[in-house]
Order: sequence, then C-alpha cells, then structure tokens
Amino acid sequence: SDTTSNYRVCRGLETSGDSIYWEVELPDGTKFDFTGMCSTHIVGQSANSAIQFNLTINRDSDITVVNP
Repeated sequence: SDTTSNYRVCRGLETSGDSIYWEVELPDGTKFDFTGMCSTHIVGQSANSAIQFNLTINRDSDITVVNP
C-alpha cells in the first residue's frame, strides 16, 4: 500500500513512457551512467510473501563509466 515501494516506483517510471537517467554504483564507488526506458514483470507471488519482480532497462545511450 506504500506509494514509495520499489515496485510502485518502477511501475510508475514504466508507464511514463519517457527515457530515464540511470546510475548504477558498485561498492567500490565505480558508477555506470546511461539513459533508457524500463519495464517491470512480476515473477513470483504467493500469499503472505513479498512480491518479486524483474526490472528490465532498454538502453538508448552509451554507458559512461565514472571511476572513483
């Protein structure tokens, strides 16, 4: 019921139809920046358990690597 849950936020980005800026940061501080559109897909659910979903990002830009 929380509007800031991971699934609801990702689903909202998917329905916007816009290219989104993404930044993936590894534990060592290395970052990967790119833009792309996303889609969500529920992969598992059962009573009294967390919803599991996959987030797929279709890049529409090159990946920029930012070293720490």
